[in-house]
Amino acid sequence: MVRTKKISISINEELERAIDILANVEGISRSRLIESILNNDPNVKRVIDAVRAESVSGVYAVSSKKAKANQKIEQKSFQTRSGA
Repeated sequence: MVRTKKISISINEELERAIDILANVEGISRSRLIESILNNDPNVKRVIDAVRAESVSGVYAVSSKKAKANQKIEQKSFQTRSGA
């Protein structure tokens, strides 16, 4: 089982009201409702699956666009530190 961690988020009043209503109707806490919504999101599922695969294989797959963006950030950071 995955450990639960407490986080803090900021949301607008409409979302807060919607969460409160849905949680009340379902008879669950805000946290459980938000966790359920996120667990059922296909994008979140994809990331979770990738992270689990990474921890098993030790290999992390990154899209080429993301890899290039990370490379640029690392280069800028190195240039800043080295004074180049």
